[in-house]
Amino acid sequence: MGPRIGRVWDHEVVDRLEVQSAWSIALPESSLLPEAHRESFAAAMAALMAEFTAYLDRPDADPAADMVGYRQHTVWLTAAELDGLIEDLRRAILPRLAQEPTAERARYLLSPILFPIEKAPVNEAEPG
Repeated sequence: MGPRIGRVWDHEVVDRLEVQSAWSIALPESSLLPEAHRESFAAAMAALMAEFTAYLDRPDADPAADMVGYRQHTVWLTAAELDGLIEDLRRAILPRLAQEPTAERARYLLSPILFPIEKAPVNEAEPG
């Protein structure tokens, strides 16, 4: 079995950290130090980079036709809005995780990443 990062890593690690099955890297326990979070995040990014490099190295890789995307957005959210966003993403993603391979399906790697980047300044966070 492959290395365990955080608490969960559900795939075997091969030469390029190929994803053999759906996998996730669980967040480390909240009591762990920031360095443990850095290590988990770095492992996730290394696996993502390995998979993307392997995709681009395929002779049939066609990012435009394959609808490859790597956009980043920043959004201002309250705690309740964040909960709603996460629930919306779960509702969209979870049913698709159980889909089996078919002749019409291609396997896609979807890697949601979410963390706060700044808090609103006090004068902008509170109205008038």
